[in-house]
Formats: sequence, C-alpha cells, structure tokens
Amino acid sequence: MGANLTIYFATHHPTYPDPILSKKFVSLFMDCQTFILECAERWQETDRDRENRYYQLSQGTLNPTGALSLREGILNNLADDKFTMGMQQVLFGKKKEIRLEQPPLDPSVDHLLDIRYELELGNVNAAISVYRKQFEDMASSMTVRDDELVGNILNAALKSDKTVLVFRGAAHERYLSNMLERESIKATAFRYEKPSLVERILFSLTENRNPSEEEFMRSLLADLADTTKDYRTLLSNHAKYETMDKDDLLKALEKTKGTSS
Repeated sequence: MGANLTIYFATHHPTYPDPILSKKFVSLFMDCQTFILECAERWQETDRDRENRYYQLSQGTLNPTGALSLREGILNNLADDKFTMGMQQVLFGKKKEIRLEQPPLDPSVDHLLDIRYELELGNVNAAISVYRKQFEDMASSMTVRDDELVGNILNAALKSDKTVLVFRGAAHERYLSNMLERESIKATAFRYEKPSLVERILFSLTENRNPSEEEFMRSLLADLADTTKDYRTLLSNHAKYETMDKDDLLKALEKTKGTSS
C-alpha cells in the first residue's frame, strides 16, 4: 500500500509561530503517525540524543518548558523563540514518531557584518556581491539537504504504511517538489502563506535561474532595516522597497553609510 506523504511548507522564524499554530498544521500533525522535522545543522551521531528528546516530548515525558531548540539542538531557556515554543506545544504528548532531518553539511554563514563593512567604505557593489554570494551558498546548501532528505530519511519512511508529515522551510518548496516529481514520489503539499521576497530569490537560485539585482538590493535593504528582528517587520520592509527602481535602491543603499550599529 505504501505511506501517505504530506509536506507542510512554512517560514520558521523565532518571532513567528503562526504557521505551526495554524488549524491546518495542527490538523495535519494530528493525522500523521511519523513527523519529519527540519533541522539545518550538520548531523552528528550525538544528535541521536536530540532526536530521542523530541520523542520524549511527543510521549509527554519531557515538559515543553525545557525548550528544545530546533536550531541548536540543546535544552536551553528559549522563551523568546516563539516558533520553537509553539512547535513544542503541538508535539507535546501526541505520541508520534519523530524523525529529524540529517543534514550532511553545516548551514550557510550570515555575512551581514561583512556587508555592513563594505557599505561603510562606500562599496555598494561589493556589498551586493557579498549578499548575493550568501544567497547562493544558502541555495546550494538547501539543494544538498533536500537530496539527502529524499535519499535517506524520506525513502526509509515511505517504505512503511504510515501517514508521514514533513515540516519544511518554505524556501525549499520549488526544489523539493520538483525532485519528488522526478523521483515519482507522490506527495500532498501545503503552503502556509504566499512566498516572501527571500523565498522567491531562493526559488530562482535552486532552479538555476538568476534573480535580478534589484531583488537582492530590496532584500538587503530590508535586512539592514530589520533592527527589531521581527518577521512581520521584515515583511513590511520588503513591501516598502518593492516598488523602488534600481536607481532609488542604489541611493537608499548609499545612505546606509554611517548608520551601522
């Protein structure tokens, strides 16, 4: 008969728990037997313990207030990480089989400090180049991780007759969906909300298409303006720069000189 596979694509930002507290996600989670959770750090054998702690959380023997970090994979006080806390609330006591992604490489590096340095020197084009390279590295990492996810974790899970739910970052949608189609793996996909600017850039890169320079500039300006580190503020900043043409975007980037904190 084979497994029933569903993939839920959504943003996972510390300030934005809405995707995993939505009625749709909770319903999908309650209907699944195996839950495969995104985890961007390089997999190590010691992570078996992390996966076991998620199992304990699902069994109700580990309290959600222990704050299992999706990112660091450690027990810590992460009360400010609303996404992680929300995920724990959904998982707690539901008695599901929990599997973690097993990435073969480390996540890409954030070069925002290097970018600010170039802008301080007035090197706008150099700053844009560093920012583009950061996205390219991220896209490359994502495709490797999706290949590994399908080749190992998913293929093993699909050999059962269980209902399998995968939580995947929204930017993975295009590449992973295309890959599943090529592999003739049937899946039902849900997306929490329309793609953000960052996700659209990554869609292009993972499909070997070149985003426009304006897209990188808009995203960079939004990142530079994101002093609150709040996801809704970031989306608002994206919208602010969406209608600006290349000349206005360049002027805006030039004005960031001397504003770095």
